[in-house]
Amino acid sequence: MKYIILFLLFQSSWIFAKDFSGKNSMNDISFEEYKEFPSKWELVTIRFRKDTGEMRLTYANELAMKTLKSGSTLYPTGAVFAKTGVHTSSDPQFVSSVVPRGIRRYQLMVRNKDKYKTSGGWGYALFDPQGKTFAEEPKMTQDACYACHTIVENRGDVFSEAFDFVAVEDCGLANVC
Repeated sequence: MKYIILFLLFQSSWIFAKDFSGKNSMNDISFEEYKEFPSKWELVTIRFRKDTGEMRLTYANELAMKTLKSGSTLYPTGAVFAKTGVHTSSDPQFVSSVVPRGIRRYQLMVRNKDKYKTSGGWGYALFDPQGKTFAEEPKMTQDACYACHTIVENRGDVFSEAFDFVAVEDCGLANVC
């Protein structure tokens, strides 16, 4: 019995110590398949994560954007969101300004209700600036992504809301929209 417990402890520590970095795909999602998203898809919104100091530019493929713009939360299989996470820092010559400094990561969120049943029908993948996976175990990463996205279950697990970068909205004298 003692040896079985030691074996199980060793095996579970090996799983946690295993390095999953450098792969071309995560959770059956290939970065290569979507790498041209910034030039081919529509920019949905830009968000700033205060907790990570990261600016995120979110893009949607045609299916995702059509659903988003319609106000629906019923994203069909094949809808995909992609984010570019960007490191930011203060501009030393204009310290009240935050500026981009480099790509931190790419994130993909792929809709397939059959394939990703355990994560609300969405598959999640994270890639470094070279389009390779990070060291973390993919299933644990996907579970963490999904847990966070359930905060917006009322939006179909999608944080992004389409922003019209062309329309001008009157924010009043206080300039608050």
